[in-house]
Amino acid sequence: MTSAHNRTFGWKLLALIALCVWPGAAAADDDDTVVPGQVVVRLTPGASIDTIVARYGVEWGTTLLDSIASRRTYLVGVFEGDEEEFVDILEHESLVERAEPNYTGKDTNPDPGTQSIFVARHLAEYIGQPSMVIIGADGAHAYSTGEGVVVAVIDSGIDPEHPQLAPRIVPGGWNFVAENSDIRDRREGVDSNGDGVLDGAFGHGTLVAGLVARVAPGAGLLPLKVMDSDGLSNTFTMVEAIYYAMDQGVTVINLSMGTTQDVFVIEDAVREAAARGVVIVASVGNEDTSSPVRFPAGHSALGVVAVAATDNADLKAEFSNYGPFVSISAPGDGVTSTVPDGGYGEVRGTSFSAPMVSAAFAMLRAVHPDAPPHQLHARLDRSAVNLDPLNGNYAGELGSGRMSLLSALADGGLGGGAAGSRRTPNEVWRQRRP
Repeated sequence: MTSAHNRTFGWKLLALIALCVWPGAAAADDDDTVVPGQVVVRLTPGASIDTIVARYGVEWGTTLLDSIASRRTYLVGVFEGDEEEFVDILEHESLVERAEPNYTGKDTNPDPGTQSIFVARHLAEYIGQPSMVIIGADGAHAYSTGEGVVVAVIDSGIDPEHPQLAPRIVPGGWNFVAENSDIRDRREGVDSNGDGVLDGAFGHGTLVAGLVARVAPGAGLLPLKVMDSDGLSNTFTMVEAIYYAMDQGVTVINLSMGTTQDVFVIEDAVREAAARGVVIVASVGNEDTSSPVRFPAGHSALGVVAVAATDNADLKAEFSNYGPFVSISAPGDGVTSTVPDGGYGEVRGTSFSAPMVSAAFAMLRAVHPDAPPHQLHARLDRSAVNLDPLNGNYAGELGSGRMSLLSALADGGLGGGAAGSRRTPNEVWRQRRP
């Protein structure tokens, strides 16, 4: 094949974003769907899931599939096709606080029809890529490397033997798909989304982790695998990983994934994270649209840092979603990161903007270990480069601007919204949302 063909072949870029990988223009009718035969249930305090299973077992075929008992949240099996009706029944059940179907989605990307999420690159291109110069990553290392802070990478796994990642992986990683400790990002020979391409998400988690490692080389990585190699996951599994990360003491969580469904199980996890001082960073999706909003990115009013993508000229990346819910932007068009089997690859997508911001929070957290997340966020907001002059059609819809990591870390004190200071679009959005 010619080099031009190789480049086109490689641009598959996932926007994947797991759970419900973003349905794009080529698959506009592929909104997130109900996982057949599964319902998520949150019980009232003191209630027993065994009672629910026994009470509805004969008529509805209820079984217990999985549990997050510490949050009174359970995954219940029912007869396929009865998911919505069973949720309606549970609305009148005194032992149930909330119930909803378990949702999933299909993997699409900014460049439909291609077959690989990355173009092969070399170590020098990983180290010297333009995006690192744009955000001032290397200069920022004089102030912080993220030492002592762990970033949870909730994704497709990580290559644990990659030379850039192996020294940074901390104990405790978990595979929520297979329910074991195998966190490898590997080909599984599956076509879960039915697009005719096997293993469409292979490498996604390793790419995400590599960008955290490049920006914050002192930070640890906790790999939590929630999707298979084709990008299939679901809302319960993603939330299970969020709670696990928090219980492991992680203070920064990267979620290069999302769902169109504004479900209680995600909102509950987001609210708990905010209450515990945990920063959740999420990518906003790759359909070049402001609607539908993806979650958890859509919960920026509750503290989630929603990240859009820019190109190397500080223009909105052509594929990036946008809107008043966006918190901040970061380079995501033609960035280079780690790929499985020890290599490097060039990719694009908001999936790869988010880990740069996650790394920034790790670096700020290392310098200010006791600061509440909103102060760290305010620092990034106020040091960001205003994108409105170059992106007039998206004014106020790319967050506070393009992240400037060096400026954020070199600034000294945290500040945090003094009277008379400029309100960022993210602050305005928070005021508009409950």
